[in-house]
Amino acid sequence: MLVFLTGYMGSGKTEIGHHLANALGVPLLDMDSLLEIRFGMPLHDFFDKMSEAAFRKAEKDLLQKLCAFSRGVVATGGGSLVDQENMQLALGTGFVVFIDTDPFMLHSRLLPEKHDRPLLSQVADDQLFDFILRHRAERLGAYEQAHLIFRPLSSNARDEARRLLKILPFEIKH
Repeated sequence: MLVFLTGYMGSGKTEIGHHLANALGVPLLDMDSLLEIRFGMPLHDFFDKMSEAAFRKAEKDLLQKLCAFSRGVVATGGGSLVDQENMQLALGTGFVVFIDTDPFMLHSRLLPEKHDRPLLSQVADDQLFDFILRHRAERLGAYEQAHLIFRPLSSNARDEARRLLKILPFEIKH
């Protein structure tokens, strides 16, 4: 079965996904990394050269291809499953987990890397926390459609993957 990890940028989808995939013995399918390989450039460069709309189209195409896999952990991009069509595809294909990371933790993770994040690169440092609160709130309705809402308690991705593994349904683990 496919497990889709969704949540705001910086929530830990890739890091938790890495440890979860290892524990389940399945591949990690990191959408952002796969798109960077496809584009031959970092995502922020693609946004600069093309457009967010072109990126979202490529993201949708990739998600459809990944849904053909029988097993794996898919670390989605922060906006991938905000698209209702994409969310319905993921919900119907596998098990969707919303990693609901605390906004203070998001801020501490995103501040040092905001210039690598297309949606954050133009946000002033002193405005970042308010932007995260506002933008995350706009996406919550989509994220909360997930089968499971998981709230990390720490920044330790390995420990959080272990916690998540304990509460995943039996059929995913076997």
